[in-house]
Amino acid sequence: MTHYNSFIKGIYVPFCRRKNWLFIVFLLIFLIFTYKDVIFSKGVGSFDWYYKMIQFHSIKETILKFSQFPHWVYGYYTFMQFTGWGYTFSTFELFAQPETSVISPTIFFNLLFDLHTASNLTFLYYLIIGVIGFYFLGRYFLINNLGIFLININFFLGYRIAMHYTQGHPTWMTLVYAPWVLLFFLKSLETPKYLIFAIIIYSLTLLEGGQHVFIWIAIFLCIYSLVKGIETKNYKIYTNLMIFFTLSLLLSSIKLIPSIHFFSNYKPPIAIPPYNLNRLIFMLFDRRGGGDLGEHGNYIGVGLFIIFLISFLYGFLKHRSLACVALFFLLLSINISHNYNLIDILRKFPFMASQRFIPRFMIMAFLSLSFLSALLISEVQKFSQNLRKNKQFIIKILLFICIGYITYDLYTLCKEFQKRFYGWRYESPPLSDYSKPLVVPTGKISLKFYSPNIRIYKIKTNEEALIIFKDLDLKLYKNILKWEVRKGKKWEKISPLMNSEFITLKIPKGITELKMIYNSLYFNVGLTISVITIIGIILIYKMLSTKKTCYSRE
Repeated sequence: MTHYNSFIKGIYVPFCRRKNWLFIVFLLIFLIFTYKDVIFSKGVGSFDWYYKMIQFHSIKETILKFSQFPHWVYGYYTFMQFTGWGYTFSTFELFAQPETSVISPTIFFNLLFDLHTASNLTFLYYLIIGVIGFYFLGRYFLINNLGIFLININFFLGYRIAMHYTQGHPTWMTLVYAPWVLLFFLKSLETPKYLIFAIIIYSLTLLEGGQHVFIWIAIFLCIYSLVKGIETKNYKIYTNLMIFFTLSLLLSSIKLIPSIHFFSNYKPPIAIPPYNLNRLIFMLFDRRGGGDLGEHGNYIGVGLFIIFLISFLYGFLKHRSLACVALFFLLLSINISHNYNLIDILRKFPFMASQRFIPRFMIMAFLSLSFLSALLISEVQKFSQNLRKNKQFIIKILLFICIGYITYDLYTLCKEFQKRFYGWRYESPPLSDYSKPLVVPTGKISLKFYSPNIRIYKIKTNEEALIIFKDLDLKLYKNILKWEVRKGKKWEKISPLMNSEFITLKIPKGITELKMIYNSLYFNVGLTISVITIIGIILIYKMLSTKKTCYSRE
């Protein structure tokens, strides 16, 4: 008798079938061994890891030391005051910055452990979530273990994940939620309550700072659903897609609305252009990605290239939805003509302007092609069962040699990235206030009380004066910062002048103190919408779960 967990039963995978869990454990052990220089390191990676660790440190100290919500890092570090990567850190935003992870299951690692240990545990968390997610989604598509192994190897050891994680983009790991989102979305076509799980997990990608992943999954689902609906004539998928995006955006409003406001001060940078055909082919075989940082690269090697090419053709015969997704992301990455590119159209939409490294879209093309390759391998193995034993043996040997070569190739690539970019140790400086407002025409101002979200300045002036915060943009902060002045024992609210580029406050004579309070209208609105949506989702789930859950046996 094999017992089933109700969730596992829903995706047709026996909960206690030993060989399935042994395979998952084996896969995890292999990936942990491959990334041992990351998971067991006493340091972190290079390049962008520097500012990511500053963010983690700021979040941790704001919560533990000051017992406040980590809204921003105003004045904490002078070296955070620069413009780059398409948005500016001189705004000091923390939570609203799209690539920060605050509302996340992994936040507890940062709060309980030192930052290096926390980053290692976070990576291990994503590794486990991803392996199990790809396994369940693979089983949903009736992919065998060899195919599931290939999907995991190509994803976790592939160029993009290995390169970006070691170079300081840990939020890319939120892509491990993609198989769960697709699995629950597809299951919702049969059982509507699964759509709730898809919505919650998809919202996590944005809440955990995966703004790129949030966009990529959206594009993936749109193309997949469009083709699948036409192919099967099951138009319910479009209704589910509309509900999915509506509730996901509402649920993630606590992060989405502040981030949209954050992008209002954003000037889209010139994007790294898409590949031409020759450049694309070169980058598929260049292990260094065209330079020291490797941002242009998308190495897959000879083995995967051949399998992907065959699988791509196979996909248009048997699995057009996945093949069309792969084709769409491929077209996003290719220069179609000098005057027309698909990415140029998409970058005109909100949030899409942040997609300035066009070659990054290839990761989703590779993910789709990995599933097509796994489906092809499963079908070949199934077909071989009708052949004689000697022919079955030959096919198995050829498949194992092929997968073994790909595994070794990507394994060595992953180890190269760890060797080149990993092992730097971050030393956490104490948080302190470096901001110095300007008093015009004369006067003195000094910091009396300091915390991340509330500051009190002591003012000494003999006449009416203007206090100018040259590092605070008026357009960005007029609805975020609240100001109060103290005259005698009373605090009175004041507003910044509207005819200035920066936050400028008119201080009457006799004022002794000025209070700055971070109280974002956008965060409050987003929080309200998210809370209401959570209540609505709970009610919807209860309504959809009126039938008692049954546990089956066989």
